[in-house]
Amino acid sequence: MKIALITPPFDLVRQGYGSKKTINRGYMPPLGIGYIASVLEKEGHQVKIIDSAPLRYSDIDIKQELEKFNPEVIGISTQISDAKKALELGDFLKNHFDVPLIIGGPYATNSFKQILQESKFIDYVVTGEGENSVPELLKIIAISLPSEEIKGIYSRKSRINTGTSLCSEPIHNLDDIPFPARHLYDNSLYSPLPSQSKQFPATSMITSRGCPYAKCNFCYQAGTTAPKYRRHKPERVVEETKELVEKYGIKEIHFWDDLFTVNFQWISKFCELLRKQKINISWTCFGWAAGVSPEMLLMMKESGCYHIKYGFESGNQDLLDALNKGITLDHIHNAVIWGRQAGIEVNGAFMLALPGETPEKCKETVDFAISLDLDVAEFFPFHPYPGTSLYNWAIKKGKVEEYQGAHEPNFVPEGFQDKNQIRKIVKDAYKKFYLRPGYIWKTLKKIKNFQDVKKYSQGFTLFRGISY
Repeated sequence: MKIALITPPFDLVRQGYGSKKTINRGYMPPLGIGYIASVLEKEGHQVKIIDSAPLRYSDIDIKQELEKFNPEVIGISTQISDAKKALELGDFLKNHFDVPLIIGGPYATNSFKQILQESKFIDYVVTGEGENSVPELLKIIAISLPSEEIKGIYSRKSRINTGTSLCSEPIHNLDDIPFPARHLYDNSLYSPLPSQSKQFPATSMITSRGCPYAKCNFCYQAGTTAPKYRRHKPERVVEETKELVEKYGIKEIHFWDDLFTVNFQWISKFCELLRKQKINISWTCFGWAAGVSPEMLLMMKESGCYHIKYGFESGNQDLLDALNKGITLDHIHNAVIWGRQAGIEVNGAFMLALPGETPEKCKETVDFAISLDLDVAEFFPFHPYPGTSLYNWAIKKGKVEEYQGAHEPNFVPEGFQDKNQIRKIVKDAYKKFYLRPGYIWKTLKKIKNFQDVKKYSQGFTLFRGISY
């Protein structure tokens, strides 16, 4: 069969980050549909990927691409951030293509019932990991049978009245999954945000699924539909890295694992293999402040790591405890100090207007971020995400509005006047952190060539778009 896998049109910088100014950065390959595509190709299907956002495609552009390909099935991948646009795209395409329409992704997993109620054009919703269930669904579609017996697949005739999603069975051994079908991507489209880029071309990878901690009450990975934690062997990850370097000319990799730095032995083996095989690659990852050590960070630096992003969330210990974050302020201090000693840039992400917080406590968090002298800091209003315990709490407390972007509040906790106050707190946080003379001077000293000038210029454009 001919299968088209699509991401919906979405301006990451304007719609995702809420910036008034846009830059064509931040887009990375959609790995979810890349894995699905590789499995389908292995089974003999012909697959086309349309990654609409970096292509700047409209619905009409997608329609024209599909008319050339003439698909027998269309699949749309959706995140929480682009869910509204994904449903609109599904309705649009169904009016032009009389083929089964499938939707999947994190939003679909948590909101399958809502999708089937709101969109009369979506035929099937895939919940959980689709590498096993999607090929089974295609077999069913090919012979026009109902899909009730496929776990994790929902249609209007199957299980739509149940209260919770029965997700597809997780892949127990991730090493059984083929590499993402990167030959279906236009790799020239992708480049990280300015604050997280060193060499080009760059791409993304993931070495695990799920979260080994999985207790943060604001996070999808601790929710009712979150998958169990599993990880590729270091050898498999190095094999994929080597292919990216040799076949695609990749010079930088961004590891998208929720927590990359959680197992000293795994990191040690991975870094050792990179060095032994003399794989010259720069890379970044997401870290856990309670999971790093000076020895681990030095190993990572020696094998090419130059940037780690941490979810620090707050500068107030009581709030960290209320979030079940599992870290202390000392963990945060140590992670920053050890990263600096190893020569690794440290990026800290914080949430403001948390449940139980006040504007005064928000100021504590901003001052804390400044005291850490981070290379990069990000400040976001608290968002209750479907599938989390804090979302259920927020629903009971008051109105949770539709998600409109990472920097746009959609819930006002007690202690705050309204969304305008939260917006101002977030914008002021960025200004206070980035407009310090010491920070500006430190950044200017990092500029070594024209590429650096371009990178920091784009970063400043993004900063102005968010904070003014």
